[in-house]
Amino acid sequence: MDNKENEQIENILKKSAEEIELKPFSERWQDIENRLEFDNGEKVVIKEQVPILSMQNNTSEDFSKKPADNKIKIFVWSICLLLVAVLVILIPISFHKTEPVYFGPDDLTSEIVSKEMFWSEITKSKIDIVDMDGYECEDYALLKTEIGEVQGGTFIINDDENLALINVTFYSSSVIISNEDFIESDKYNIDNTVISYYRLEDNIDLFEYEVLANHKNVTYELKYLSVTDNILEFFNKFFV
Repeated sequence: MDNKENEQIENILKKSAEEIELKPFSERWQDIENRLEFDNGEKVVIKEQVPILSMQNNTSEDFSKKPADNKIKIFVWSICLLLVAVLVILIPISFHKTEPVYFGPDDLTSEIVSKEMFWSEITKSKIDIVDMDGYECEDYALLKTEIGEVQGGTFIINDDENLALINVTFYSSSVIISNEDFIESDKYNIDNTVISYYRLEDNIDLFEYEVLANHKNVTYELKYLSVTDNILEFFNKFFV
């Protein structure tokens, strides 16, 4: 192809290019941009939402369950500790034998009462004293502890037949009586009862005796006064 033909072709292309209606730049750029796949400066962050949400749900459930579980555990442990404490207190008490309480004569107070009241209270106290039928008695009194428990009593026997007057004081088995004054005294036995006694020499006109005996778990202190020396006959009748 010669130069002339080349010039003719160039002229035709130029003329065609001038006749082409060009679109505005912005429209053309938009068309190009939609076809481009490179990063235009804006970053799109894609999140794995399903696993994250699943983890969040599990975590929230764990956190919600843990406080409830902890409260239940604390409550159960509290109950267990309470039961252990109760058992520690109750078991020794259940196996512990109650120690008896003892009194001395000075721990008791005397209360003068009627004959009816005297025998009623003695019966309630379960102090099994000797049978007083056949004796004329007076001046009844009860011996009580600070809280009002009957632990003994006193009365006077008028024995007109033997011309004797006997002051009787008796105590329950919870009252401890010293026998120091009767260590070297005379002894008299009636069945299982040992009677200790001695005569007071101050009164030469009468027979006066001090007596100590324990008969059927009841301790007796007697002051015996008579015009005749018949103390043993009285013992045989009284301690039956």
